[in-house]
Amino acid sequence: MVSSNGSQTESYDLYKYLLSLGYAVVDMAGMPESYSIRLKIDHNSCEGSHVALRTYEAGYKWVISN
Repeated sequence: MVSSNGSQTESYDLYKYLLSLGYAVVDMAGMPESYSIRLKIDHNSCEGSHVALRTYEAGYKWVISN
């Protein structure tokens, strides 16, 4: 989860370790924070929803193409 105040990636030791070795870490979960704020849904409680699945797919395609 990336939000205006940070990301989950920054809070896990494994991810910090992988980043220090130069790996890109992509951990897709939930839906975009902007959607959850507008819809008044906790973005951490919507894993697997149709919106979240579209988000995962878009993130995956972005990583592959970049």
